[in-house]
Amino acid sequence: TPHLLWQQHHLGEMKAELVKKNQFWQLELAGVFTKGQIQIPLDFNSHIPLKLQMEYINFSNFHAIKSPEKNNHFTQNITAIPLLMAHSDHLFWRGIDLGILDIHTQRQLQGLIFDQVSLIHPSHQLHLAGSWQQIDQQNETHFWGKGQIPELGEWLKYLQFDQPVIDAATEIQLNLNWSDAPYQFSLAKLNGDLKFAIEAGRLTNVEPGLGRILGIVAMNQWLKRLQFDFSDVYQQGLSFNQIRGGFELINGIAFTRQFDVDSIPAMIHAQGTIDLAHQTLDQRIVVLPKSSEALPIAGTIIDNILTVFTQNLTGDREDGFYLRSKYHLGGQWQNPTVTALHSQDGLLPKLGRALTDFSWMNYLNTGL
Repeated sequence: TPHLLWQQHHLGEMKAELVKKNQFWQLELAGVFTKGQIQIPLDFNSHIPLKLQMEYINFSNFHAIKSPEKNNHFTQNITAIPLLMAHSDHLFWRGIDLGILDIHTQRQLQGLIFDQVSLIHPSHQLHLAGSWQQIDQQNETHFWGKGQIPELGEWLKYLQFDQPVIDAATEIQLNLNWSDAPYQFSLAKLNGDLKFAIEAGRLTNVEPGLGRILGIVAMNQWLKRLQFDFSDVYQQGLSFNQIRGGFELINGIAFTRQFDVDSIPAMIHAQGTIDLAHQTLDQRIVVLPKSSEALPIAGTIIDNILTVFTQNLTGDREDGFYLRSKYHLGGQWQNPTVTALHSQDGLLPKLGRALTDFSWMNYLNTGL
């Protein structure tokens, strides 16, 4: 047919040839959204899988099609769903080749096991395993695995996002679950944990910031707003040695276990929550300049002496007692609000503000 329609959406030309074999139907497809061979078992309950051997699968025209209605009470018995052995040389989404796709499943009690879900491309690798269970008509989906991106900046550029980072080899580990079928994924129902490690790179001043791109924290927004001794460095981009992060997800809310940026001029720590479904942030940010940059003349020695002195006299053992600055990052990802928490700053930033804003003159005038 020259005009394949699905849900009143035109999917382009499609050619199909169906032939019955011994234990399966063989379907040859060639069209805009897919090309290849599908073997459909006569008995879905048998050990014979539904096999897909495709040259390409193109979901670029499927974004306008509504996904199946989310209903946790799956009416069909999951044990009647056939096993799947799928391969595609290319998987396209919005015109972008995401690489080689492989999916293998096995049957288990009350559900399916995903032995392999992989997506391989020169710019990224994703390796997952998982399960789909149905207990008392309640669906539960669980996936775990890791992803690797050799150069995060080039990867974002390839996916046609803004490029807020240069270089930055990245590894992601995930263990996620939601109370629905695999195709009924919902951020609001997402649970589990997520860890990532980003190696040496540079954050740039590209809008709209890292929050939307990384899906974690709009760092580029608040880094540009920090009134700090290293403003010239931030304006040109922030070079970093590594970024480490870890989150626990409960019903779509990500609780920060760890978010540390080891940048060239400073250590940056974040703690708080991120609402993935509503795209809001509530984070406390601590910026701790490294002694050698903050105090160029014997900076490390001075800072160590001051720290030991303070710990013994005041009992304050928090890093950065003298030099730290604290901020609150909140609001929507697209336009977060950064508020300086001056009352929680270190001793030297407080002293610097007191001297430069001439607030000490009030005490002199009062004394006079």
